[in-house]
Amino acid sequence: MQQEVVSNVLNALDVIYNPVSSDQDRQAAQEYCESLKKDPRCPIYGHDLALAKHGYNDIVRHFGLGLLEEAVRFHWGDGLYGDQEREIMKGYVSDLLANGTKEMSVEKRFVKEKVARLFVEVVKREWPVRWPDMDRHLQQLYETNPGVRELILMVYRGLAEDIFIYEDMVAAVRKKELQRALFCVLVSDNVLQIQYPEGVKLDSENDFVNMRGEQGNPGWMQRWTASLRHSLESTGADPNSEALSVALLRTLSAHMDWIIPKAIVEANLLPVICNALLVESLSVRTAAVECLLILFNRNFTSYDDRAALIWPVLDHGGLDVIFAAFQKAKNDLNAADEEGYQFVQKLAQSIVTLGVSQICFKRNISLVPQQFAKYLDLLFVVGSHPSYHVSSATIEFWQSGLRHEFVHIYQYRESDNSPAMEYLDLDFSGIADDMKTFVGNCRQRIIELLRLIAKTRPFDSFYYLSPQIEKSMASLVLELKASGSSERLLRILDVQIGVSEALLLGIGSSLGQDSKATEQDLFNVDSFIIRMLSDDSSDMNLRKSLLNIVSSSADIIRVYPRSTFSILEKVFNILTATFSSPEDGDSATSVRSETRLKAMQTLVKLAMKIPNQLMPTYNEIAAAVGNIMNQFALKGPERTVLLEFMLTIGLGSDTDEIKQREIFSSIVEPLVAAWASEHISNYLASQSAFQQVIGISFLMLAGQRRDSQGIADPDLTKQESEELNQSRQKRQELLRCESALHTMYKRMIDIGMADTRIATFWQPYLASILPNTLMFTRALHCLWSTPVRQQFPQPLEAVLHISDSERAFIIGKYFSYNDIMPFAKRMLGKGQKSKVSRLQTRNYTDEINSLRSYLASAREESYQLVGNLSRLGTTYYSIPGLLDNLQASLFCEAEVIENRHWKLLISLVVRPLVLNCPGEYLQSFLPQFFPEFLGFLNRKLATDWDTLIAAGLKMSSSEEEQDNFPHGADENVDVDDIVTEKILRDASRALVEFMVQIFAPGEASQEKNKVLQAFLLDDANIATSVCTTLTQLITVKDSSTCQRAINVALKLMQPIAQRPLLYDFMAQRVLTAALEALHDSYHEEDQDRLLLLITEIYIAFRPLIDTPLHLFAKLPNMSPSKLETFENSFSTSKEKQQRALTKQLLQDIIGVSKGQWYRKQQSYIPDTSVKAAIKRHEDPNKEEEGEGLPDLFDD
Repeated sequence: MQQEVVSNVLNALDVIYNPVSSDQDRQAAQEYCESLKKDPRCPIYGHDLALAKHGYNDIVRHFGLGLLEEAVRFHWGDGLYGDQEREIMKGYVSDLLANGTKEMSVEKRFVKEKVARLFVEVVKREWPVRWPDMDRHLQQLYETNPGVRELILMVYRGLAEDIFIYEDMVAAVRKKELQRALFCVLVSDNVLQIQYPEGVKLDSENDFVNMRGEQGNPGWMQRWTASLRHSLESTGADPNSEALSVALLRTLSAHMDWIIPKAIVEANLLPVICNALLVESLSVRTAAVECLLILFNRNFTSYDDRAALIWPVLDHGGLDVIFAAFQKAKNDLNAADEEGYQFVQKLAQSIVTLGVSQICFKRNISLVPQQFAKYLDLLFVVGSHPSYHVSSATIEFWQSGLRHEFVHIYQYRESDNSPAMEYLDLDFSGIADDMKTFVGNCRQRIIELLRLIAKTRPFDSFYYLSPQIEKSMASLVLELKASGSSERLLRILDVQIGVSEALLLGIGSSLGQDSKATEQDLFNVDSFIIRMLSDDSSDMNLRKSLLNIVSSSADIIRVYPRSTFSILEKVFNILTATFSSPEDGDSATSVRSETRLKAMQTLVKLAMKIPNQLMPTYNEIAAAVGNIMNQFALKGPERTVLLEFMLTIGLGSDTDEIKQREIFSSIVEPLVAAWASEHISNYLASQSAFQQVIGISFLMLAGQRRDSQGIADPDLTKQESEELNQSRQKRQELLRCESALHTMYKRMIDIGMADTRIATFWQPYLASILPNTLMFTRALHCLWSTPVRQQFPQPLEAVLHISDSERAFIIGKYFSYNDIMPFAKRMLGKGQKSKVSRLQTRNYTDEINSLRSYLASAREESYQLVGNLSRLGTTYYSIPGLLDNLQASLFCEAEVIENRHWKLLISLVVRPLVLNCPGEYLQSFLPQFFPEFLGFLNRKLATDWDTLIAAGLKMSSSEEEQDNFPHGADENVDVDDIVTEKILRDASRALVEFMVQIFAPGEASQEKNKVLQAFLLDDANIATSVCTTLTQLITVKDSSTCQRAINVALKLMQPIAQRPLLYDFMAQRVLTAALEALHDSYHEEDQDRLLLLITEIYIAFRPLIDTPLHLFAKLPNMSPSKLETFENSFSTSKEKQQRALTKQLLQDIIGVSKGQWYRKQQSYIPDTSVKAAIKRHEDPNKEEEGEGLPDLFDD
């Protein structure tokens, strides 16, 4: 190597890493270093710079390794180097592994990893065919010195990760060959002969793989086990033993999920790993528990493997070691020891995973270990840990175990767990929101667990828990009577009621045909319910909570109806007690209103569960409901719920058809008459009349007064308040009438009535319902029209903007409470009141907020009603002029419909209208609006995405990151920008979900949709609009949208392959869109799915037309010979290898840097963090061809 190059490299690196270098000098130095990577002699330079014996510093050595890496990774097979040069490079890499590093304790880890990674990259390209003695060479080197031994461990770990765990591009091309070779050197010759007596493995009918290794080879599993045993015994005496133990355990971890169990058994590895849990070194213990966690989480293919590997070891001392390790770690731990605490977390998760995956994977009593009692004792010890995170992990086992034949009959004991707050502080680092979420999830999971226990052993649970519940409730009621409601008491009440609900729901779900409940058992449970409901406290919070007892008792009442009417009377008593006296304050009035509505909803729930028991007294119940409606001033929604209660009894029961229609008519006919009445029609007769009714016209005048007086937010005068109150009553009447009809319709669906039968009930009324519904929708749309908006004073325009609550919901999803408060204050204004009493004076802003909320509710209700009515089928679609009326209403002023409204319109109206269209109406319905609808929406979304991208995206491509926006948001980030972006993403997702529901639904709907799919693809205009939509959605900078669109395209592959007129759409336009997205670095997380789509298109359409080949030929750096080689290999390969070949061919256009492309996941070890626990236990564009790829396909 010329001294001049050495000198230049040293000088360049000194300039780059010198903090006082000028930008100009640093850029020149970087350019020189990059130029060396293009020099064919860079492997020579790299080898000499990297060798430790030459004395260069670690930065220089790392750069030298980078030069070798460039040659190996990116030029090994591209013709730059011949066979002789590759042999020389292979020698360089082997020399670096054997002689190129410093002593183990001195060498930097990043240098070690680089050397090992270089060796792995050569192995993946050459071994075993062109480097058959590679493993023998490493066996010889393994015994030379600890440093080389550590490097070899890193090599085999990297190989296992690339071949078996990660989607490595190079390994994927030779995956089968590499898997066989690695398998045969890891496993002993003895195990290979037992596993494959004939010496071959049959992969397919004509595909035999040789499964013989070196004769007499004990295999690396035995070698590593012996090394680990020796290193653990040498801890303290040998300074390298701790690091070697960690390296061995990490290498073993990379193999635990796939290596043949016989090899682990033969090496007697599991006892060695268990013993590693007891050493003093925390790093060794942590590596050991991570290895166990992978092994315990493994899904064994046969019972014999599980029985041979797991239980003999644990039954003969292994479980004792794990128990001792947990006890020792628990006793030695303090909350300040964060690394020790993480070890305890992982060990607890390993213990739980052992039970969930290895005991409860099947409900078979024969799989229970001999020492199962000791395992349960260990679980109780874990469950008693003072950390919520550690102790709550055991819930996962109990949720699985209680479904197991043996576990659910085991006799359990009580456990006392006293959580320590310092662990919560450590888990959540002071982030209160996450702590509340975690603790809330834990409580919910515990309640669900109680419900499962009650279902599994209902009356044991009842006799154990009910006395405790009654005792606690009695004490709580006395305290409530003495001191009144407080936050502490209400929280305790919530827990007590939650436990009672879980118990009653569990008992109720156990009362099937095989129930062993005796009459006395049922009597005792019934008596318990009555006692729980018998409290005469006037505390409204308590009464509201008791309604949960009623709801959760419904299944029990159905089986044992002795106290049905006593319970019903209790609900009615609570209901009538909620009507407040004039002396009540706002707070008491609010609680009473909530309790009243909950009591009414409880009646509906009872009617859903026990309609046949209530039906004999329907007349008496109807009279009681009538008295309440006549005697008290009910709100519109409250009257609707009571009517819903009556309808549910009548139509949910088994009474005769005549009686059901009589009940239906008595309830629905007055509602239809009210909605179709002349004065409602007059409200909707014109846009000016509608604006007058809902109060906009008056607010326009009030706004002018506000401006003339120069008052920022004046209180309304008494006269203005009275006039606005009249408008408020009228607009509420509009919504109430429509909502009541929709509620009755939805309830019939919930009852389980068939759509065809529902249609016979509603058919006489459709002609009266639909006109005003569509007029209402049109009037709402027209408020956003330019002529109307131009009449609004500037402050009144706020009524058309997104509400504070919607905005806060979107922002709150991405920011912590502390982050959002400054934005919230800015949005709400300093003088904004959080809640305004009806008795207080209202101001202009109050009225705008009220009207804005009303418009949002009215829009959603109208959309849902129009969409749901389509379930009536022919009855609905046969209405004369339906399509014209729908288009005039739904797409009126389409240009000004906002994306948040498009999301609703697509999901609630368009989707059901298309999916529910009867076959005989497809031709008369869909061609008239489907292409125009998709075409307009495509253009709008394309324009909006272009505008958004030009302004800069604010959100990550990762769905997970979008759900967990980082805390401490940049104060320069405009909240409005985030809101706009999120709304656009939601609209795009709604559109792609519409496509999914048509072309890629679940199995249940796939057969049902065949006629619709065929019709859409056979109509040229519709098919064109569908394919155009797909091309746009694939390229949208939203991972969720992109991946869903890919799923649709994959589903469309076969039907389009049967339609020659559509070949070009898939083979050119969709393929171009997929290549464009692959080229976009935003879609890095979507690349696997994109490559699958590209490969499938090539497989399906390359034999039919040449378009895919011509498209590939235009790719950058694509030569005829390279494409010919690809085609030859592609045509003779299987599917997985075809994907790997495609990935390799398209490497030059994949939209990430080369360094990023080879980046590995952080870990394949199951995540035991609190964040993972929260997530785990919670019960988210162009029409022209080729646009967006202007440079990609340049000749």
